[in-house]
Amino acid sequence: MVHLLKIWPEYFQPILSGAKTVELRSETDRTFAVGDVLRLCEYVPGTASPYTGRTCAVRVTHVLRDPTGRWLAPHVAALSIQRLTPPPPADS
Repeated sequence: MVHLLKIWPEYFQPILSGAKTVELRSETDRTFAVGDVLRLCEYVPGTASPYTGRTCAVRVTHVLRDPTGRWLAPHVAALSIQRLTPPPPADS
């Protein structure tokens, strides 16, 4: 399954660079599974044009849930992700 999701710049950029390999997401309106693809769309809330046009696709390689609420809030999943799209060219 492919999920189209908003992501703020401060979380988007580390995914592009490969530094961020885990994404926390609410499962109140959807459920994630290993093999799902997340199409992440960079989003700046509170601006006239909130979508920047930058996107990145990642595959979910592991899903961690904690129904006890001890380590993760209820209905939150920790998704291990692997980037599918190549990184953008380096700034000159």
